[in-house]
Amino acid sequence: MSLYIQDFWKIFVLLILCDIFSSSHGTIHIFLPEDAGIFSDCDDKPDVLGLDSLFDMSNLEVEILEESASIEGYVEVIWDVEPTDRVDFKADLLKSARGGWQPTVFSMVQKDFCSTLFEEDGFWYKAWGQFVDEEDRKCINHKGVTYHHIPFHLQLAVDIEGERLSGLHKAVFELQAYDENDHERSSVCIQMLLDVINK
Repeated sequence: MSLYIQDFWKIFVLLILCDIFSSSHGTIHIFLPEDAGIFSDCDDKPDVLGLDSLFDMSNLEVEILEESASIEGYVEVIWDVEPTDRVDFKADLLKSARGGWQPTVFSMVQKDFCSTLFEEDGFWYKAWGQFVDEEDRKCINHKGVTYHHIPFHLQLAVDIEGERLSGLHKAVFELQAYDENDHERSSVCIQMLLDVINK
């Protein structure tokens, strides 16, 4: 049975998680969204922007199956920052434990996110950028840019070496824009609940 989602950021999260955690020998994990409406603004950061301030995703279709996802369509950047702004990115995976959220070993910080987003040998290109039409490859600090996606499939089953994950997890993603004088302009924070299953 499939789950249809009009939610670009959700699939972007899955792309990043799958690429961060992948290895050659380990336990197979499947990352599945808890449900279609689980994406939310960060509950511990009320003063930052949410997903609706980052992208217009009304023209993207994602079909999530048991262990894969099919993606096609396009999204438009609506984040109101300047092309000269530097954007930093941070991601954390937390595990539900003892009535709260506990950190895991999986975390990522990317200073100057835009400098590497579409570099062909870089992380972001392999995770997502290669599926964006070449003429659309500008960073998310360009309000109005539209990312047209070449239809592609993503495997949600990931081979992780070392750390064994299972149960309910929360992925938290933050984007912070800085102006040319290194002053904070605006930030976006979203979170997503994932059920991690060992195969």
